[in-house]
Amino acid sequence: MCHKSPNRALWSGVVAPQDPTESKPSERKAEMRDRNRHIVLWGFSLDHIAPQMQLVVLFGAMFACHILQGILTEFVAHGVLAGLMWAAASIELSVYAALSFTEARLTGLRLDPRHIPWRQYLLIGACISVGRGLTWVGYGSLSYPTVLIFKSSKIIVVMLAGLVLLRSKHAPAEYAAAVLAVAGLYLFSSAGRTDESEADSPSGCAMMLLAVACEATVSTMQEHVLKRDQRPLAEMILVTNALGAVLLWSVAAAKGELRDLQARVEERPAAIGWLLLTVVLAYGGPFA
Repeated sequence: MCHKSPNRALWSGVVAPQDPTESKPSERKAEMRDRNRHIVLWGFSLDHIAPQMQLVVLFGAMFACHILQGILTEFVAHGVLAGLMWAAASIELSVYAALSFTEARLTGLRLDPRHIPWRQYLLIGACISVGRGLTWVGYGSLSYPTVLIFKSSKIIVVMLAGLVLLRSKHAPAEYAAAVLAVAGLYLFSSAGRTDESEADSPSGCAMMLLAVACEATVSTMQEHVLKRDQRPLAEMILVTNALGAVLLWSVAAAKGELRDLQARVEERPAAIGWLLLTVVLAYGGPFA
């Protein structure tokens, strides 16, 4: 899931109150710039420490969240909730929506989704639901190193999507660095594989490729809409993830996973707790 963040409030965001809904675009832009001067990590202000230490703290928090999330994701997808990936994805987006609403309430942001056309919310929400749903299916059917390779290659897809949709350009060295980073990760993760049984299925790889394309499209569309309308990220996450969650709950119900989820939770009550912890880490890490 990742979702791109020009403005972060509770998790790594902004503490000033949201601009009035009737303010002019120029006033909204000025207030957005003022809010971006304040650094907050998970509700705690970092303004009292030096900028260099702020970077250290933010990087450390992001790194720790990603490491723990990776370990827990494999535990959830191949263990306590194996075979219930669409249900897991629907819970994930529901939690994202709830966290973004909490973020807005705690930081005084005024949410008014009417500033952005609903057709764009629906389009982004649909892409999020497909991307996150297929990502969780990939978690359950592919080895984690393979999933990591696909997720890391998202940067290349985002750069290409930005070039096509936003006309944003990057230096040739940046494209080369992204390709080399993904290639290096692939060589590192595949070096230890000697057993043919560890080979990943082509269908699983195809689903992960589609998931990465959807999530990269989401990042690009979010960047475009947030820059154009100067709206807070929490508002975008709340609406689009709520819409995506509705779609995923429908898919999970159609596949019979909700009934199986209830039985699994009755058998292993801690399963939901592990999933919720995984989702919170996934939400908090990228916002550090």
